[in-house]
Amino acid sequence: MPGRSPPGKRVGKPPNILILCDDSEKREEIGKILKGMLPNDRYAIYDIRWDQLAVGGWSEQTALLVLSGHIPLDIDSPSPSGTSLLLQFLGDGGRLLAWACDSAPFGPNNSVGTTNSSTNNNKHILEYGVGPSSSTKVTPRPLPLTRSLWPHNFPKIVETSDSEGYSRPLTASVYAKLRDASGVGAVLNLDGGALGGKAVLSQIEFEKCSDEEGALSLLSTLLNNLGLDCSRSKDPEYTFGYLLGDHKKVQDFLSAVPPTLKQSELTLEFTPRGGKGSQPSHTLFPIHTLECPTNFSTLDYYENLETKDLGRLIVYTDTLTSTTHVFGGPSIQHGLVVIARRQTRGRGRGQNVWLSPEGCAMFSLQLVISMDSALGRRLSLAQHLAALSVILAVPNHKEIDLRVKWPNDIYIGEQKVGGVLVDSRLEGKRAVVNMGIGVNVSNAYPTVCLNSALFPDFRPVNSGDVTKSKSTKETVKKNKAHWTTEKLVARTLTEIEKLIESLEKHEGLEDFLQLYEDNWIHHSSQNTLPPEENDVETDLSLVSVEISPGAFTLCRIAGIDEYGFLRVIDSNSGSMFSVRPDGNSFDIANRLIALKPD
Repeated sequence: MPGRSPPGKRVGKPPNILILCDDSEKREEIGKILKGMLPNDRYAIYDIRWDQLAVGGWSEQTALLVLSGHIPLDIDSPSPSGTSLLLQFLGDGGRLLAWACDSAPFGPNNSVGTTNSSTNNNKHILEYGVGPSSSTKVTPRPLPLTRSLWPHNFPKIVETSDSEGYSRPLTASVYAKLRDASGVGAVLNLDGGALGGKAVLSQIEFEKCSDEEGALSLLSTLLNNLGLDCSRSKDPEYTFGYLLGDHKKVQDFLSAVPPTLKQSELTLEFTPRGGKGSQPSHTLFPIHTLECPTNFSTLDYYENLETKDLGRLIVYTDTLTSTTHVFGGPSIQHGLVVIARRQTRGRGRGQNVWLSPEGCAMFSLQLVISMDSALGRRLSLAQHLAALSVILAVPNHKEIDLRVKWPNDIYIGEQKVGGVLVDSRLEGKRAVVNMGIGVNVSNAYPTVCLNSALFPDFRPVNSGDVTKSKSTKETVKKNKAHWTTEKLVARTLTEIEKLIESLEKHEGLEDFLQLYEDNWIHHSSQNTLPPEENDVETDLSLVSVEISPGAFTLCRIAGIDEYGFLRVIDSNSGSMFSVRPDGNSFDIANRLIALKPD
């Protein structure tokens, strides 16, 4: 299993919470509880299967692994057992919450005669015995409790090792005691110290007692103990939009579109100057015309915009479901850009979640292009063009190791700071290309941001109400000399237009492909050693490819072809083939390319 970076060398905060549970109903209930407790702009919650766990690539970006149910003894020979994978995750510094797990060493071992938890719905708390008198005591309302045949002599030391083979023992202690008429139950804590991981072992099925007083309070305490932030802030309120641009462009636009425009996810309502407009909601987006917003600097934006068409007309809002929802229907206008300070339903590729805290530049651009154009003939290049434009927008991007990760991610070093989501469709002889782009510009989490990498003295913006947060305004004022959302968006749009124009030139495609590979994170074709003689953890030209359902092979990245598809070389056969983004799933796994199920 690919290991985590050494704790002292990690940068940023991994945002993913993975739920590992074979019971789909229980898995959904666990996810619902966690989503209700944790900040929705700080953590992304995903399901993960045991076969995905065995392939690896997930641990680097995992803040917490929630384990529930049964651990398989052997996933797929010669893969390691489920227990071995979990112990190595802890050895590499991972965090694990055993949520009524029924397999040792994270729960009772059913093989020694305990009643199966699927038929004993009252087995919510596991009785480990009495711990040190200094252990934390938690006494919520009585929760169902029965005795189990858990070994009374639970080891004080649980042996683990990291991915390099170094011993990382976990010290066991009683974290919390729970008492009711049936007896005493305990929650165990496993702590590996500064270099190791941490786990909390609990047999409480919180999804069955979430209405009990103190139950969720206890869960919040356990999550905090594992390093998670449970200070969920109030969900932001939806705000009005503002149509900005040259007066004539605004008037021409308004004369070409109806006052109310219904898209698939959102209804746009254009309100004349001085009009009150409807109340914004997750389905209704009223847009004021010829008025200026408080939290967007048109001066900063237009000073950095060097385009003929793209971004000359803007729709800005403080809070929206997603900027992509504005374009979720018939085309509106070529070059129109939608910018939001916060999103409540940002999404990434496939089923991925895009976290949208304040300080992140979130915008969508609509292109309406001829199918006879260079980009129109190769629409699959659009996402690569958008991602590369973000890199080129920052003049000193190489100094901070700002690069593209195929097909649509933006990285600083080993940390993801941005992503691109592109969809396209045909309207007659034209292609409508909608580009959704998100880049961490000033936000403190979930990973690192552009300004923190560029300026050591930068103070990241904390999440809060952008219209009322005094601390936010003070932070922005102190960071005046640094990059703003307006600057990043304007310069990215400028680069997009330049790249589209360059594609039309002679040898424009070859120049684009070379420029892309010069600025990506994969170091292709230079290393001629076979994959087995390289470190898969540090060699970013290696990738695991699912060539048939459940069958993976290690490949070396060789480059991209004229359509932007990834060219890889099979380490076993030596054959080269292309991997197409629209035929693969890039969920939570790092360096994992898997065929989508039919």
